[in-house]
Amino acid sequence: MASASKETPLMRQYYALKAEYPEALLLFRVGDFYETFGEDAIKASKALEITLTKRSNGAAADMELAGFPHHSLDTYLPRLVKAGFKVAVCEQLEDPKSVKGIVKRGVTEVVTPGIAHQDSLLPSKSNNYLACFHEEAGEVGLAFLDVSTGEFWVAQSLPAEAVKWMTTFHPSEVVYNRRHRTELGQQLLGSRTPSSLEDWVFQSEYAQEAVQTQFGSQSIKGFGLEDAPLAVVAAGALLHYLRQSQYTATQHILTVQQLRPATHLWMDKFTLRNLELFSTAHGGGMTLLDVLDHTASPMGGRWMRRWLALPLVEEAAILERQNAVAAGLAETEQREHLRTLLGQLGDMERMATRLATGRIGPRELQRLAQSLEAVEALGAELNGEGAWMPYLERLDPMASWREATLGALADEPPAVASKGGLFRPGYHAELDRYKNLKRDANQVLEAILARETEATGIQGLKVAFNSVFGYYLEVRNTQKDRVPAEWIRKQTLVNAERYITEELKTLETEILEADEKVHTLEQRLYLELVTASQAHVHTLLATARSMAAVDVLLTLAHLAPRHRWCRP
Repeated sequence: MASASKETPLMRQYYALKAEYPEALLLFRVGDFYETFGEDAIKASKALEITLTKRSNGAAADMELAGFPHHSLDTYLPRLVKAGFKVAVCEQLEDPKSVKGIVKRGVTEVVTPGIAHQDSLLPSKSNNYLACFHEEAGEVGLAFLDVSTGEFWVAQSLPAEAVKWMTTFHPSEVVYNRRHRTELGQQLLGSRTPSSLEDWVFQSEYAQEAVQTQFGSQSIKGFGLEDAPLAVVAAGALLHYLRQSQYTATQHILTVQQLRPATHLWMDKFTLRNLELFSTAHGGGMTLLDVLDHTASPMGGRWMRRWLALPLVEEAAILERQNAVAAGLAETEQREHLRTLLGQLGDMERMATRLATGRIGPRELQRLAQSLEAVEALGAELNGEGAWMPYLERLDPMASWREATLGALADEPPAVASKGGLFRPGYHAELDRYKNLKRDANQVLEAILARETEATGIQGLKVAFNSVFGYYLEVRNTQKDRVPAEWIRKQTLVNAERYITEELKTLETEILEADEKVHTLEQRLYLELVTASQAHVHTLLATARSMAAVDVLLTLAHLAPRHRWCRP
């Protein structure tokens, strides 16, 4: 790094932010571009196949530079993460037009292989776990969290068992103590993306406080973790890593579950391989998951995979599942209708999580509300069926919220809120008034064009808009002798001239103000709608998980006669 006194102010700002996220590739917003500098630029140019150049750095040496337009973030960010990079997204926190000197900037999001919500980064029918481990006194504490669904598991075990759990959950990123490197630690890390934290994060009191704060609890007794102090440390360190990564919207992480030998079967990588649950010894063959996964929804697919990876041990829980499959097997016509309804759900679990984190777009919010219509129909059909009751107890079609949400959003809302056109007419009187002003303005423009054409006799007169002159009247050269004296000429073209009038300028001001007010009001109203909807995340997730379990059980009932399976 060059001497700070020789660097430009922009680069001093860049280096200060880079120092806060040394392990991440920093996307630094400069105007309409995200730029990378130095080693980050070299890495980004190779991973994204974009041009590597250099920029001046004051009296210091020139700096490598590679960047892309800000509107291409959704294209390039997934490519960087899939290449194994942790990416810190730095935004301009002030309007450059209102600031003299350097614009204030800050990291607003860190996206890593284990912290991601974009569909382009997530396998639809597999979980994407972020893991953490902590070694102490011959035992290992483990934590596994899927931020895209809110599922949180912990375990405390001997080293050999810890390796089994790591194989079972197959995390994409692993958090560890950078001051404590061991042979076992290297084995647990494997080839996964490593993320290190300082030693103090793994102190027992600090970690326990982090867990209690997350769940609003005064102790860890309610989670049954008193006998797993190392698991609590791993869980607390993992929650700390989320906060450090600017991931603060964690209200969808509702509880933590402990993995125990008494409830789930442990399988090492050799067992998983020999049983060919998820991969075959020779490429191209069918795995057991390939045979079983005919689930109707993405979340059902994830649950099918998890049930295979974590087989039950308790007889009562196994019988509960078998009873539901038997009930589904008995009613063929109803079963297939229910599977059709399940196919209408979409990925409710991940949509509810994106709602919790404020990352949900209008179209997806509408899709989430529409999914509850299928939930209501499915619940009505299964109601009264005793074998299904354990899976329906937490099901809630949320009629009031569903109707309010669908009544607010337009019939075809955009995927992104900034695109506009979010709400249906009648939802908000002030918004309707500004929209009507825009609509009426177009009629006024047409009236002006008709009136001026008649008054001047100019043939082929046009009214149009551009960002330089605003609204203008365009006159062909053959007709410009008819132009009234009060018109103001603004531009001469090869075959025409463009003019403005006081009336057009007044109307332009009104239209542009209406545009701005519509945009501002729509964004505010959508934020209010999302914020109000977040109060229902707990219920939405519980319903989604109930539906995922029903999906798996009905799939097994669907496959049983095809393969002549019987109840053991």
